[in-house]
This record gives sequence, C-alpha cells and structure tokens, in this order.
Amino acid sequence: MSKPVKPVVPPPALRSEPDTFKDRAEANIEFFEPLVEYMDDVADFVDEQADAAVAAAQAGDLPPIAAKAGQLLKVNAGGTGLEFQPFQSSATDTTPGRPLVPGSFGVGESEAAPNISDLDALDGVGSGFYQVANFSTEGLPSGIDYASAIVGWRNAGNPQVLLVSNFGKLAWRGSSSGAYGPWRVAISETDKASQPEAEAGADNTKQAIDKNRPPMVNFDGVTTVSINNSREVSSVVRDSAGTYTITFASAMPNADYGVLLSVTSADSNRTVVVQADGSGDPVLKTTTQLRIRTGRANPDGAALDAKGISVVVIP
Repeated sequence: MSKPVKPVVPPPALRSEPDTFKDRAEANIEFFEPLVEYMDDVADFVDEQADAAVAAAQAGDLPPIAAKAGQLLKVNAGGTGLEFQPFQSSATDTTPGRPLVPGSFGVGESEAAPNISDLDALDGVGSGFYQVANFSTEGLPSGIDYASAIVGWRNAGNPQVLLVSNFGKLAWRGSSSGAYGPWRVAISETDKASQPEAEAGADNTKQAIDKNRPPMVNFDGVTTVSINNSREVSSVVRDSAGTYTITFASAMPNADYGVLLSVTSADSNRTVVVQADGSGDPVLKTTTQLRIRTGRANPDGAALDAKGISVVVIP
C-alpha cells in the first residue's frame, strides 16, 4: 500500500462574503466524506508499516542487540542490511568511522579540552584541540607554562599552534619527515620594553635598545671640554691642544670598530682624525678608549682646539 494522499481542504464559507458563502458551505459539507476515507487509509497504512517492521524483525533482518547498548544502528557499507556502529571509546579514540562524541579532541567541550602529554610524539592522538602544561607536557617551548594546543594532521608537515593562556602569546611550529622545526613565538604587548627598560637594556627578552649600542658624542673642546650630547660615553678628556681621549661606558666587542668624525669650524682647513703615530697606527684605539686629534690640514698641520666635534663609533 502506498502512502495516502492528503485531500485538498476547501476554503472556508464566510458570511462576510455572501457571493461565495453558499457554494463554499456545500463544499465544506462534501469534504467530510474524503476526509474520513483519508483517515481510514492512514490507519491502514500505519498498520501495514508496523506489520512489515515486525515481520522484518522476526525474519532476522535486524542484527542482535545484545551488548549493543549506546551504539548506532546504520546501513552497512554494501547497502544490504543493518549493523551496529560503536561511538568513540574515549575523547581521543582515532578508530576510523566511529562517530564523534562531545569533547572529542576538544570539539564541543564545555570544560577543559583533553590533556596531551608529549607534543613531540603524537602517534595515536588525532587532530584537534588540547590542553598542555609545562610540568606534564614534553616539547613545549621555553618560557610557556600553560596553553591550548591546536594540532594538525600528524603526517608530513603537520602544524602545531599554541595559544598561551597565562601570557597572551602565540607560538607555532611545523614538521617535515617526522622532525619538528623550532618554535616561533609571536611578540605580544608584554614583550615591549618601556622607555626606561629600552634605555637601560637590562632585559634581553625585551625589544630594547641593546646595552652595547654604538657610542656617540658631540662636544666642544676649546680649553675645557663641554659635552653637548652623548650615548654610551663616560668621559671626554682634553689631553693637550686639539687632542682628546674618549672613554666608552661599556667595552666594545673588539678594537676593530669604525669611527665617523666631523668638526664645526669657520676655518675650512680644520680637520679631525684618529690620532696616529709616525707609522700610521692609532696612538690609542682600544675596546674602552679612543684618542682623536683636531687641527689644520694646511699649511702646517698644527693641532688646534675645536668646537662641535662629533664622534660616532660603529662596532
């Protein structure tokens, strides 16, 4: 028996529409007969379907239900019958074809996602969302305590992303042929140095100006030295006319640094150089001090004091 076809309900008879009231009233009265027939057909159809289901069960078309509590009944792969399908046995069960349950790999989890114990060894752990902690998880980057881990497919090139909850940082890495690359950590607001931190250079984890930034000084050297501006220079001493010794606040990595020199003077022949001996070697150029000389280039090369002497040291 096929499914009964629902009869078409006639429009209602309305006294506010006298032109159609009579015809519609008659149509509504006549509708009771097909309605009753339809209801009988529906009852017969339901009985027939129930009888067919019972017959199928009695004929053995349904698989045994013993020990199948909580499993899913589905059509088999060949489309020839029914079979039971178990759900995942745990939140990290990776058995192919098993339906996910809430919390699987952190998906749909209202509380903490599953913990993962080793980010370097992901065999048997599916892709998804996990929780990691430095006291119980291997493979975490240095300085990260707690994080939510997003784990990609674990074969060639699988990515891992960490959302660091206690520092608001982001870290990530990839892999190739089973070997993981280094962790990359994005810079956050907490990594930025304040102006005093940057000037002091005390914290190497900050985006600070390095403590050993290039020394520079601008000074007037007429009779008494007067420093106008400086950085990483502790003192400038006038040894004699036109000769000055500059002492750095911190030692340079080596004595092979470069030096940029200039002088402000109304005399177009005025020069400033690193003071050298007769062989052309510097008289004093070490990791902590530098001696310079100002004077006339022509005609006699005499040493003379100068104003506006600028020195920049390039490591």
